[in-house]
Amino acid sequence: TGTPVAVGSSKFPLQVGTSGCSFTVDVGAPASLFDYLPRTAGSNWSYQLDGVADDSVLVRAKATSVTIGGNVYVVFEATEDAALGFGDFGKYRKAGSNYHTHVDLGDYFQLDDTLSVDYIFLKDNVAAGATWMSGNINGAVGGIPVSIRIVFTIDQKDVAVTVNGTDYTNVIVVNEKYEADFGTGFFDITDQIGYYKSYYARDIGLIKQDYYYEDANPNPPVFFRQDIRRHQVL
Repeated sequence: TGTPVAVGSSKFPLQVGTSGCSFTVDVGAPASLFDYLPRTAGSNWSYQLDGVADDSVLVRAKATSVTIGGNVYVVFEATEDAALGFGDFGKYRKAGSNYHTHVDLGDYFQLDDTLSVDYIFLKDNVAAGATWMSGNINGAVGGIPVSIRIVFTIDQKDVAVTVNGTDYTNVIVVNEKYEADFGTGFFDITDQIGYYKSYYARDIGLIKQDYYYEDANPNPPVFFRQDIRRHQVL
């Protein structure tokens, strides 16, 4: 009797008189009751960039999907001018309470070669303070071997946030920072490339994202930000 407190297999012995046996109960990860990045076809979000009223980007989920490594991802697309068409914005999937993306981190980190990987960028079933990391991203910069990994921390959980005059509740705030290893061990490279803070509202998606440019100050300034203007989740 009772509620399982951990994922995994548990073996239970059973004794009746002089006879005995055992059985195993497998406990899987609980299904998430909510969605912090809806992926239904046609769902769309409009963001204002850097607080400039006539500077914005429109992001939407496509009806098509792609399968990579046996995993199915919904493709997002975006544009700053719908008259000029849309371009791919990213590939996303959800497994249990984990939100994955598949992206070319070789281009993102300016490595010598393309390096497309899957990693978890959000967990909706962990408490504030929880951390996790991507796998090692192994490549080279100018021919010098390097390993990079992304470190995520739940900065706040189930908080209220106001964006562009609209109040959002049940928001998860995630810090995304970076570490590198050139052969002597991993070290934090936030001072060199800055970091992101992303805000996800329950059943709405990304409502705010700030990029902090590190300048050796304890509280670095926001170098770039995007704030949601409106959303339509289908």
